Amino acid sequence: GLRVTDLETAGDRAFAVFATCTGTGPAYAADCTSFSLYSAPAAGGAWQPVSGPTANLQAASGRQAAAASLVLTGGPGGGTGYLLSPSGALLSGPLNGKPWSVVSQAAPCAPGAPGTGGQPTGALLSGDSGRLILACTSATSTAGDTQNKTVTESTNGGVSWSGGGTAPPAGLAAAVSVQGQVVVLATDAGLYLSGDGGGSWRLTQGSPAGAAAGSPGFSYVGMTSPADGVALPADPGLHEVFITTDGGSTWRPRLISSS
Repeated sequence: GLRVTDLETAGDRAFAVFATCTGTGPAYAADCTSFSLYSAPAAGGAWQPVSGPTANLQAASGRQAAAASLVLTGGPGGGTGYLLSPSGALLSGPLNGKPWSVVSQAAPCAPGAPGTGGQPTGALLSGDSGRLILACTSATSTAGDTQNKTVTESTNGGVSWSGGGTAPPAGLAAAVSVQGQVVVLATDAGLYLSGDGGGSWRLTQGSPAGAAAGSPGFSYVGMTSPADGVALPADPGLHEVFITTDGGSTWRPRLISSS
């Protein structure tokens, strides 16, 4: 009876956020009231709650819409997972099935309301083995398609945050990804690149040609190394993925099967 609003894998183990929601159809991840972290090994697929304060996570008092964000870094043996809870508390733990714990009661911003697919619209979290990046959004103007976006980083596992900068206001943010000093932000206006950890930005890929009027820009971006990454257009009807091999400076569309 629960719904999966986030799913990540590392090596031979999967982690998922299971939520209690009442949304229907495309809004299946809307109107969620609580979130819990589960994990399963690849062999057998038996999902079990992750030990620690990871169950029935809820938004702070007075907030209606809620979401959560899950990030895994490294491999299952020495990797680390991070869960940004609806209240803005940050949880962390190993990827080997052992308990997680709270590392910060209040990150710089909370996830906020869920967007398409259940991902947060107020706080976008990403990380690699050396740092976490948090893109906080506010004061959205849908009519002008603009949004305030501040980017901050943590180099101590989310215990404290500093640095970063302000991303361009054009476009509504959907996802962020970091590898070293390379940070890429996916928006409905295109893909923005920062080569200095979020201090300065430039647009390196506009909205895909031929995208439907109601689905401009990109819904996801993921860097697998400081050089390589993939981005997904918001319009699935394009049947394309965009690939970069130069750290996000240029992106090339690649057709995928429409069947």
